[in-house]
Amino acid sequence: MPKLSIDFSDVPDTIPVVPPGEYEFEVVGTPELLPTKKDPSKDMIKLVLRIINHAEFSGRQVYDYIMCSRETDIKRLALSCGLDLSDGLETEALTGQTGRVLLMADEYQGKPTTKVKDYLF
Repeated sequence: MPKLSIDFSDVPDTIPVVPPGEYEFEVVGTPELLPTKKDPSKDMIKLVLRIINHAEFSGRQVYDYIMCSRETDIKRLALSCGLDLSDGLETEALTGQTGRVLLMADEYQGKPTTKVKDYLF
């Protein structure tokens, strides 16, 4: 059986949370349209954002869930990515797009995390 020759003495027990601040991102994969848990008749967009062009946090992923009723948030995301909204927005058009995001500190199930506060353009 293979053995990993790694000195784990300096390896942290948890992955550090991405600190609040402005970051460049790339949309990973095709955003999903999902029903909300509270009201399955309402939809939300699930996005996976990968941080890019950052010395310490490039490659880290942040998830964002935008209610479809929050049209301003969707518009700000699209404008951050430089998309033309004159014909509406196909969620597939977000795949691979880059933009800027403002992240904030949050907590999920009692653990610190980071979430999207705003999309910047």
